[in-house]
Amino acid sequence: MNSRALMLLLLFFFMLTNDFCYAKSEFAKIKAEKKHKYQSINYQENFIKTEFDLEIEKTINFVLGRNYRRANVFDFFPLEIKDKVSEESKIALLEYYNYARKELEYISKSKFPKVLQQDLNLDGIIDYAILVYDIKKEKILLAILDSGKTHYLQSFSQTFLELMNAGKYPTTIVSKNLGLQEIYSPAIKLVSFEQNANQVLYFNKKSLEWQNLEVEI
Repeated sequence: MNSRALMLLLLFFFMLTNDFCYAKSEFAKIKAEKKHKYQSINYQENFIKTEFDLEIEKTINFVLGRNYRRANVFDFFPLEIKDKVSEESKIALLEYYNYARKELEYISKSKFPKVLQQDLNLDGIIDYAILVYDIKKEKILLAILDSGKTHYLQSFSQTFLELMNAGKYPTTIVSKNLGLQEIYSPAIKLVSFEQNANQVLYFNKKSLEWQNLEVEI
């Protein structure tokens, strides 16, 4: 093989190797971009949010920290079942979740359950009763807070919140264990889609503690 043919052959291999390296690097780049794009997808970003929703998000972040966010209908009724159950049970449960999710969204008029605004502990400052999601523990909690302090933060196993008598008090409830009870503070209904799981939460002015009663609603 003469020197000219050898130089052409080497040039060909150089171009082939260079193109291959370029293609390989571009493929890796595309793969990385896809992975990054996939990981950054958050369906909550597509939720319609009012100015009030954004204000509530800032309050949660400021008072509770970044480990909490506002709970949404998909936290209550997810699109997939992680638990190991039979295929038949999974289908039935997903059908119920789909129905319940739409019902909660209809009641809330949003993908976020309603926030209650009231001076719930009677300290003269308006409080927010918000359903929040603990990102680390992956569970829903009820938070009662004002713009700078947390008054109540406990696990929430019901579905949504309502104010008894639109926040007016005193008000009378029927407790399952104690019968008729008169409450001298604003009271919150903790309403559940599950049967016999409703409760009322209020701040007891005498004991200066939050009390939770099972009720017939």
